[in-house]
Amino acid sequence: MIRLSWQSVKNKTRSSFLLFGSLLAIFVAGPISIATLFDIQTEVKGNIESHARGTYDILVRPKDAQTEVEKEIGKVEENYLNYGDGGITLQQWEQMKDLEEVEIAAPVASLGYFTGDNKTFSFEFPTSSSYLELYFKTSDGINDYRITQGSSYYYMLKQNGYYTDDFDFIRKPGAESIYEGMRPEFTLPFTYYLTVGVDREQEEKLTGLDLSAMDNSITQEYQRIARQDSADRNISLIYLEDAFTPLTAHVTKATLNWSSAQTIQLKKELGLPEDQAFFFSDQYDHLSKRMQEVAYTDKEEFEIDLSNHIQPFYYKPFKYHYDGNFSESFNYLFGLSETPLFYRTHPIDYTILEQDALKVVQVGKHTGVPTYREIEKVGKSTRFSHNDSPFMLIPVGTFTTKEFQQTLAASPLGMYQQSPTTTLHEGKNVRETITPGSFISSPAYGIIDLEDAAYIKGDSPIDAIRVKVSDISAYNQAAIDKIRRTVGHISEIGDFHITVVAGASHSPVTLDVEGIGKVEQMWTTLGAATTIAEGWNTTNILIASMFSMISILYIMNHFLFRNRTQLEERQLLYDIGWTKKAIQRFHLSESGLVASLACLFGGIILLICYFLQFIQPVAWVAFSLFVLCTFIIMLGCSKRFKKQKHRTWNSNKLKRVWMRNLAFYKNLISLSFLQLVFVTLLVNFVPAVLYVTNQTTGETHLGTYINELVFLLMIIILGATFYVALTTIMESISSTLLLRRDEIITLRDIGWRSKDVRLTIMKESFAWMLPAFMLGMTCSITLLFVLFTPSINVVYISLITSGCFSLISVGVAYVIVKQTLKQIATS
Repeated sequence: MIRLSWQSVKNKTRSSFLLFGSLLAIFVAGPISIATLFDIQTEVKGNIESHARGTYDILVRPKDAQTEVEKEIGKVEENYLNYGDGGITLQQWEQMKDLEEVEIAAPVASLGYFTGDNKTFSFEFPTSSSYLELYFKTSDGINDYRITQGSSYYYMLKQNGYYTDDFDFIRKPGAESIYEGMRPEFTLPFTYYLTVGVDREQEEKLTGLDLSAMDNSITQEYQRIARQDSADRNISLIYLEDAFTPLTAHVTKATLNWSSAQTIQLKKELGLPEDQAFFFSDQYDHLSKRMQEVAYTDKEEFEIDLSNHIQPFYYKPFKYHYDGNFSESFNYLFGLSETPLFYRTHPIDYTILEQDALKVVQVGKHTGVPTYREIEKVGKSTRFSHNDSPFMLIPVGTFTTKEFQQTLAASPLGMYQQSPTTTLHEGKNVRETITPGSFISSPAYGIIDLEDAAYIKGDSPIDAIRVKVSDISAYNQAAIDKIRRTVGHISEIGDFHITVVAGASHSPVTLDVEGIGKVEQMWTTLGAATTIAEGWNTTNILIASMFSMISILYIMNHFLFRNRTQLEERQLLYDIGWTKKAIQRFHLSESGLVASLACLFGGIILLICYFLQFIQPVAWVAFSLFVLCTFIIMLGCSKRFKKQKHRTWNSNKLKRVWMRNLAFYKNLISLSFLQLVFVTLLVNFVPAVLYVTNQTTGETHLGTYINELVFLLMIIILGATFYVALTTIMESISSTLLLRRDEIITLRDIGWRSKDVRLTIMKESFAWMLPAFMLGMTCSITLLFVLFTPSINVVYISLITSGCFSLISVGVAYVIVKQTLKQIATS
C-alpha cells in the first residue's frame, strides 16, 4: 500500500507539491512565529525586570498632595517638588526608616525659591570720556525678557590726574552704593533657585551624590556679615555647580565729545575742588540731564553672555574688558541680605485638552518675566534693616550631578536632573528663567539640612519620602508583592498618599504655553511596567491563538478540499472493487507521505534555525503540536467517504459563463472562500494588533525602549503571516484549477483561446476573492474594536493592509492561473 501510495504521489506531482508546500509553510512559519512571540515575551519580561525599577520604589506624600491634573491623566510632573506645604513630620519619617522592609527612606522638604550671595560686576575704564548704559535680559530659549532690576548708566568723564585712573563719573540717580574712583559697576539682578532640605545620609545612599560639602564650615567673612545682619540662625547651604543661569547684559556704549578740561570746568561750576568727586555736589542727581546734551560719536550696542559666570547662591566676582574677555574683580559689593526673602510657588492651573495635551496660561510677571504659577512672597529682606533676621542662607560648598546624569534621568520623579523641554516641531530647548514661576519644573539647585528646613517650615516640613525596599534585585512578581506589603506597613504610620514608583517611566506630554507655543515635556506615567507587560501578554496570546487557530483551520479546510477533489477517484476505486477501508488507507497513506516529507524538511529547517540560535526550544513544542494536529485532522478527514454528488441549480438564469461556473462550483469554492477569509483576518489582525500594542506600550520611555528591541521580532511575525497567507492562496487556486482540468481542456477543444479562458477564470476568482477580503477585513476590525480601544489609524492600517494584500493576492492568482493553464495546454 505504501509503494502504491508513493507512486500516486509521484503521479500527482503538482497537487502533491502544493500540499507539501502548504504544510511546510505551516510547520516552519507556525513554530517560528510561536517561538518569536515567546522571545518577545521573554524580552519584555527581562527588560521590565532590569529597567523598570528606578532608584526607589515608593513615593510617600501628604494626603492631599495630588494635583488635579495628576488625578485626571494619571501622570506626574517630572519634579513634583516645585511646590510643597509640607505635611509629614520628622517623627513619622523616623518610623518609616525603622521598618524592617525599608532599606532607604530619603525625605525631602521643598522650601521654595531663594537667592544667594548677590554681587556687582564692573567694566574696565574706557580710554576716553564715554557713556555706558546697561540692562539685563533673561531667556526661556524662545523669547528674551528685559529684567526691570539692575539697569543703570554711567557718564565716565576724563580728568587727567584724578584719582588713580584719570576718570570721574556721573551715574543714574538712586544708586545704593557709590565711592570715589569707582569703575562702571552694575548690580546683578537677583536670581532665584529651588532649595530643598534633605537628610544627608539617606540622600547619599539613595542617589550616590557626594553631599560632603554640607559639613564645611562657614567662612569668617560670611560669619561677619551674618553678625551684622543679626541673623537668628546661620543655615549652611550647598549648591549645584552644574547649573545654567540664562542671564545676558545688553550694553550701549558711546564716545563723548568731552575733554578733561570740561570735567574740571564743570566741577568749578558746581563749587567742587578738582580732587573731589561729582557725587559730593548737591546737584548731583540733576547732572544726568545736563550730560544728555553732550554730543557723542561711535555709538555701539553689544551683549555680554553672563551665563557661564553666574552660579546659584555664590559666584566669583568678575570684571569685563572691552575686548570681550573677563578677569577677576577685586573691587565689588556683595551681601546676603536677600536670602531670608524667598518665594513659594503653587501648582500650575492646567486646562486639559484633547489627547491629554495641557493648556498653560500666563498668570503674571515678576521683574518683567512672565510667570505661569501663582507665586507667594515669604520672609523679608534685611538690605535696609539689620534687625530681626530669622535666618541667613550661607553657601559653604557645591555638589554635582554630572556623573549621575543618566542614572538620575532614568529614575522617574527625580529632583536633581530634568529631561529637556523642547518645542514640539522645531525641537528647540526651552528652559527656566532666573525668576520663580516658570512653567518648567525646576530641579533642586540648593540643599540644606532637614533640621534647618524644619526651622524654616515648621513641625511638618517633609513634602515627600522616597522609599527603597530592601532585598529586591529585579522588578518581578515577588518584588511587587514585597513592595505592596511595605505600602501597607507605611499606611499604618499615618494618613499619606502612597504611590508605587517602581514600574513607572517617563512619557511625553504636550503643553500649549501662552507666549511660547506647543512644547513637549517628560512627565512620569505610573504603572507603566504593568501596562507594558499586560499589553504584550494580551497581544502575544491573541496572535499565537489566532495564528494557531487559522493554521489548524487551514489544514482542516485543505484536507476537506482534498477530499472533494478525490471524489471521482474514490468512486472509481470503489467501482473496481476496492473496499471503503482500503480506499481510506490508500488516501491516508498518500497524504501521510506528503505530510511526513513536509514534517521532515520542516524539522531540518527548524534544526538549522535552532543551531543558528534563531529560535528557542519552545519552537519544537509548537512544531510537535502542529504536526500532531495535522495527522489527527488528516486521519479524521480520511474517514469521510461519500459518493460523488453534484448539486446543481438552474444556472440558465445567469447570462455570463463565469457566473454560471461560480454557481456550479459553489461547494468547492466555498472552502477556498473560507480559507481566504481566515487568512485575510490573520493578515489584517496581526499588523493592527502590533500597532495598537506598540502605541499603547510606547507612550513611555521604557515602553519605547522595549518596543525598539522587539521590532525585528515583530517583522518576523509579519513575514511569517504573509508567507502563510500567500502560500494558502497559491495552493487553493492551483488545486481548484487542477480539479477543473478536463473542463479547461474541453473549452480549448471547442475553440476558446487561452486568453478567454484566463479572463473567465480571473473573473471567477476575483468574484469570490473580493468578498473574502472584505469579510476578513471586517471581522479583523470588529475583533480589534471588541478587544481594544483603537484609533482611526487602525482602520487606515487595515484598509492599507487589505489593499496591498488584495493586489498581491490578485497578482499571485494571475500568475498561478497563467502557469497552470499553460501546463494544462501542454499536457
